[in-house]
Amino acid sequence: GCFVVLRDREIIAYSASLILSEEKAFKTHTWSTITAGGFASTHDPDGEYLYGYETCVIPGERGLRIGQRIYNARKGLVNFYQLKGIAFAGRIPNYHKKKKVVSSVEEYIEKVKNKELSDSTLGFHLRNGFEVVGVLKDYLPEDKESLGYAVHLKWDNPEYKAVFTGES
Repeated sequence: GCFVVLRDREIIAYSASLILSEEKAFKTHTWSTITAGGFASTHDPDGEYLYGYETCVIPGERGLRIGQRIYNARKGLVNFYQLKGIAFAGRIPNYHKKKKVVSSVEEYIEKVKNKELSDSTLGFHLRNGFEVVGVLKDYLPEDKESLGYAVHLKWDNPEYKAVFTGES
């Protein structure tokens, strides 16, 4: 589940994912625990969800829909492997600027959802069909802009068909 975007043989974007069980993907976690410190040794080939744990686009290359293409590729991968969907924790980089005008991180997320506040990252995820599952506190403590918080998000694969085994 790793993608690299090249321009003139230079890496301009990167994305990493792994497969997890539904239980693990939606349980409270931190970036470090869900990815085993970034080594992705928590990957479970029998899992039901693709968990995206990194997406980076070089600042000078932003605004060219590269992130959109990466997310489309992830959705294609989910369809290929017949997974239930995508789960991940998204940053909220404007939260530190708006903390004084909202009573909680949950209110901040609601205001972004209602377009009363702007957050480029969360707004991007919402425009791409991801829904908020909840909030993960201390997801990435060193993320000062998000104040350590992340928005737990998911996308349900509309092409997923559960396979039932056993007698009916």
